[in-house]
Amino acid sequence: PMVDDLLRLILAHLESDTLFPIVVSGSVGAGKTRACQEATHRLEGIGYQAGGVISPRIMDSGKTVGYDILDLATGKRRSFIRSEPPGKKVGRFFLKPGSLEFANRSVTSAIGQNNPVFVDEVGRLELNHRGLAPSVNKLLDSDAQGIYLVRREFLSRFLEVFKITQYDQVEIEEEPG
Repeated sequence: PMVDDLLRLILAHLESDTLFPIVVSGSVGAGKTRACQEATHRLEGIGYQAGGVISPRIMDSGKTVGYDILDLATGKRRSFIRSEPPGKKVGRFFLKPGSLEFANRSVTSAIGQNNPVFVDEVGRLELNHRGLAPSVNKLLDSDAQGIYLVRREFLSRFLEVFKITQYDQVEIEEEPG
């Protein structure tokens, strides 16, 4: 049902040229990325090619050991962050060299393709004007439909930092079981 709500909202924006941001929010592990992946597959089924990036979680024995970056337009996938070095320490993870440049390029190159552009996710780095902040700013300034995945706890800071006054939101609740 949440994917249906998200898909309806994206299509309503695309079909009406309503270009204010769509925010997909929820807690860590609620399924924001999964819902957006499903929405992109369904969009492709009706002729839209999504762009930007989603960051699938990498699990090992039921534990999160990192995330990858998937460029939705090209299908290219890269290691993003891992629980083990090498890389630059960010929280409990290590940021893989070149991964942010890859993600920023993926988002920026999707702008202007007249299809939805996903950014997964806007978090601590972006709220401090680092990480994907450059491409978030370009996307917000463009005529592209941006879809931003944001943890619930960061939502008000996201709106404030990026000066967003009008937006639509889909809240992803963790699926029971």
